[in-house]
This record gives sequence, C-alpha cells and structure tokens, in this order.
Amino acid sequence: MGKENLKLSVLLLEAAKPEWDKAATQNFVIEMARGTLDPSRFRNYMIQDYLYLIEYLEILGIIKAQLLSISAEKIDGSLIQFVENVIAETKRELNRVHIPNMEAIGIREDEARKTEIISEISDYTKYMKEQILENGPLTGLVLLLQCSWGYAYIGQTVGKKYLLEIEDSAYKSWFDAYACEDYTKANQNWIDIVDRLAEGKEKQIFVEIFVRCAKYETKLWEAL
Repeated sequence: MGKENLKLSVLLLEAAKPEWDKAATQNFVIEMARGTLDPSRFRNYMIQDYLYLIEYLEILGIIKAQLLSISAEKIDGSLIQFVENVIAETKRELNRVHIPNMEAIGIREDEARKTEIISEISDYTKYMKEQILENGPLTGLVLLLQCSWGYAYIGQTVGKKYLLEIEDSAYKSWFDAYACEDYTKANQNWIDIVDRLAEGKEKQIFVEIFVRCAKYETKLWEAL
C-alpha cells in the first residue's frame, strides 16, 4: 500500500516518532521519573505549563470560530461539539487539577499570570496560530493533537523504562495522568476524528506541520 493510501495518523506517528523519542531522553523528563528533579524546576514548569494552557484555550477558540463560520451544509455539527467538549475539558483540567496542583506547591494563580512566558512557548503558540489562520480548522486539530499525543507517547515511553523508579517518585502523578485509560480513549477519539476529516486530502502538509510542532515541544523540554 502506497503512503498516499495510509491513514493520516499512521503518517503522523511515523514522522514524529524520532522527535518524540528524542524528547523522551531529555533530562527534565528522566529526572521526574527518577524523582531527582529539583522542585524549583518543576515549579517553573508548572507556571509555564499554566501559561501554555491559557494559549491552548485561545487556539481552541480560534478553531471553534472558524468552524462556526463554515455553512451548516459543509460542516459536521458533531465536530463543533467535539471542539466545545475539548474546551470544556481543558477548562476543567485547568481549574480542578492544574491550579490546585500549583497552589499545593505554593504558586498563586495571580503570580503565574504575572510571570513572563518563555520564548520556547511563545514562538510555538505563535506558529500554531499562524498555521491555523492560514490553513483552517483541520490544521488546528492536527497541531493540538501533536501536543496531546506527544505527551502520551513521552509519558508512557519514559514510564515503562523507569517503572520501578517512578513508583517512589514525587512526580508519579504526572506519568499516571498520561497513561490512564480516560486519557488514552480521549486521544484515540481525537486521532479517529482527524483521520476521518483527512480522508481524500493531501496529507503531507499536515505531516510537516505536525513534525514542526514536535520539534517545538522538544525545544521546550530542553529549556526547562
């Protein structure tokens, strides 16, 4: 079977795997697994991840607005519902998990909001917004899938390699979050939607953008 007949997700995984494997070797992730990560570095990560989630919600809002601008005859209403569900779930994660976890290690939300976002994140989110505005909502779903899928891949890959160390790590919950059944199911649903929407379309542009985003993610891990 030629590559042009493969599902988009198969092409995305094949192209991004080398970059995800590289990210899985970064000291920050490995030190989390071993429980040796300096708490101050994790604190900085939590703040920057909070700032990224704010940007993430803004990007989802752009995708939703684009979908709503498309006539009803040309768009599947379930797709808009999917994006709305992702927005709602991200807000729940932010308010019920991320902010309480920040507060548990002494970070106030107002402090996080006043912190300057690092260039590795601002450059990354700027690139995503540019690509969505230029290429449309499917591109946006592919871009954000990279983040969700890449985290799952990295967390699960490192989790398996350092299985015993993680059991005693103060950061065990981070790995558990990306290996849990609910997260896996949500990711697969996202993958299935992207595959369906990409049927019959030229896939190479999506692959190139996906890999570019994976490289941005690796730069972020290197900077932490």
